[in-house]
Amino acid sequence: MEGGAGAGSRAVEGTGATRRRPDRALWKGLAQIAVGATHAARGNPVGAASLLRRGARGIEGYAGQNPYGVDVDGLISSALAAADQLDDGETAIISPVLRRPA
Repeated sequence: MEGGAGAGSRAVEGTGATRRRPDRALWKGLAQIAVGATHAARGNPVGAASLLRRGARGIEGYAGQNPYGVDVDGLISSALAAADQLDDGETAIISPVLRRPA
């Protein structure tokens, strides 16, 4: 995520989007993935993997869609891959990608 490990979670949290309907699940899942990446960067692999998986599950209902330009399928895949990396003992993960390069 661009802007450092905490930038994504601050951006999502700063929108107040986690309180809005009907896309609350999307915003909550995105925040969990961002916080998971932050935990990974700060050396908490167990918490990071848990949050990355929880966030991926949270946005599964948007699979096949690209709400707000978010590459949901790619994000789910990259979040789960990062969680697997952490489970395998890797400390440097490939951060989940919010959008595909144009």
